[in-house]
Amino acid sequence: MKRDFCWPRTLADWGIGVFAVAVAYVSSPKYAYVVFWRILNAAYPLLAALYKLWRPQWRIDDWRTLILQRGLSVMTRHRPGFDLKLCVLGSDEVDRAVHANAPLILFTAHFGLTLAAPRALADQGHRVALIANRSSYSDGWHWGLRKPLHVLSSGNDVMLRARKVLEAGTPLICYVHYPLPSDPRTRHVGLSPNAFRLAHRLAATVLFLASRLESDGTITIEFYRPSQDQLETEHAAELCAAEFARFVTDRTDWTCVLQRPKLADKGARGGDDAFKTSATVLAASQN
Repeated sequence: MKRDFCWPRTLADWGIGVFAVAVAYVSSPKYAYVVFWRILNAAYPLLAALYKLWRPQWRIDDWRTLILQRGLSVMTRHRPGFDLKLCVLGSDEVDRAVHANAPLILFTAHFGLTLAAPRALADQGHRVALIANRSSYSDGWHWGLRKPLHVLSSGNDVMLRARKVLEAGTPLICYVHYPLPSDPRTRHVGLSPNAFRLAHRLAATVLFLASRLESDGTITIEFYRPSQDQLETEHAAELCAAEFARFVTDRTDWTCVLQRPKLADKGARGGDDAFKTSATVLAASQN
């Protein structure tokens, strides 16, 4: 959805940016996140009031996450490598999947703070790659990272490029949802089964990835092993896609619809429109 100029949002973004730059240069990397969180809480009533003039009332629960996203992105651009306050759930599932010597795909959605996951994985000793739109995250400097990660730009050959990354032993984070035209209050999103069928063709192990912001500023990263984590058949891929839809619905107020994206959805966040062509190209390359 196109967003026109809005002075409350612009003023809030500038305020967050000033705080973030000051914290990035004044605080040590160890304490930068904690300091910024305390400043955010002190300034939150004012910032939330400004965002309220731009965002609908029903999105009030997203505002604190939205403000934190903005601040962390600014801090990362000016001084990457700062520590985050993380709580990681299911890290043993990642270790188990990596040590199984099979390609690993982490399916996720835009939960709000998912970009903290690469740092959580880096702390475990796992460097990951990410599929993203060409205009997003192109530099690979995600929150708290000390080294940029490998970003694969969405495109018709993205899964051919992803296969090389996976076969080299690098786990891959993949967004598989896209917005559907609907009343914004219902927050319908589409989940394409194509990505799961591609995971089946790649003989990849599958994990789900989610994130949430706790009241004390802790970013919780959750790695979840679905009941169908080895997609040996296309039916297993379909079951895994349905389980991921429930996984997202249980953690958000979204309504998830399993369907292949149409051409009109091209350019949606996550780049899932490229999976249709990738499926054909990848299948041909394996024959």
